[in-house]
Amino acid sequence: MENASKALIIAGAILIAILLISVGLVVFNSTKGVTDQAGELGRTMSAEVFNNQFTQYFGDRVSASNANQLLNRVKSYNSSKGTNEPEITINLNSASSLGQFSYRKL
Repeated sequence: MENASKALIIAGAILIAILLISVGLVVFNSTKGVTDQAGELGRTMSAEVFNNQFTQYFGDRVSASNANQLLNRVKSYNSSKGTNEPEITINLNSASSLGQFSYRKL
């Protein structure tokens, strides 16, 4: 009789351990989606912060000073970027706006 009660106690302890492991797995799996979303949000915010330093130069009417600042900023970034980061390139499409530039000799 004593062996049977010990066996029941051991079986109960095993069932409780399995239950605790199952609860842990359920909690882990339910929080996985939240952590993935937080990671995605962090990457998105990081990209927006990075892009904001260049978007101020977008538009149809960009001054020569702003174009020069953009070129210097891109040059600075490309010279200091890590090996896993992409290089920034600038494509100039000024064929349609050539007649819009004017200057004055002083």
